Amino acid sequence: MCELKAYEQVSVTANMSGNVSGELPERLQQPEDLKMSLIEGGRDNPNDLVYDDESNTYGISKINFVPKAGVGYKLTGLTNLKEADPEIVMPQAVNIDSAQAKLVTESPSIKSIELMFRVPIQSSQTTFFHIDAKIEGAKSIKPIFVDVFGAYKTLKHRSGFLVDYSRINQNTIRVILEVETTKPIKDILIELNNTTPSYYYYNKFKSDNLSNVNTQYVSPTIAGQALNIYNSKTIGCFSGSTVTSFRATVR
Repeated sequence: MCELKAYEQVSVTANMSGNVSGELPERLQQPEDLKMSLIEGGRDNPNDLVYDDESNTYGISKINFVPKAGVGYKLTGLTNLKEADPEIVMPQAVNIDSAQAKLVTESPSIKSIELMFRVPIQSSQTTFFHIDAKIEGAKSIKPIFVDVFGAYKTLKHRSGFLVDYSRINQNTIRVILEVETTKPIKDILIELNNTTPSYYYYNKFKSDNLSNVNTQYVSPTIAGQALNIYNSKTIGCFSGSTVTSFRATVR
């Protein structure tokens, strides 16, 4: 899986897949033999991904190379000659409008906070977000959604939740955060990741099929949305995100 983050160091994971008989994924036997590169903005000079044994990941050794928002990238080395290499365009960072956080209910160990904010873009646009709330001293944060339009998806394999902004009601993201903590809550740090469609569909698919995502067979319909690397050689996802961080004071 190659998940680019704008202005952060590149890190790519690659393993042998598991199968439907219960065999789990395992490390590549010869990881140095897998040759991958990132090509930025249609340029001719590829940036080679180099394997690091300690972290079991591939990265780019060039110190000054980081993915940039609004720029296109192609991942090469994972397809056969006649198959197209996966490509993405890194999303732009988004602005936040009128963020509000209100304490709704409170007990000695659980506090419920209503979080609302707007993103000033047309909700009819195909836009996907990964939102992660961080609260100092919180043991857990559980999002509870109040809409019925299928706009939100809680993730099981990583923190936060997904948003399909085209399904948002009245252009306002609204969620109840159920926070386990004994400490007063002053504010909430929100990380709003504007993501590629492949990021959204892959994480939604993985969360829905947590125990089965590494099987050898994936239906073509699911693969078309969640796995933009899907060929005779490799199954995986090439995606990207750009984060906007902001704080909402709890009132």
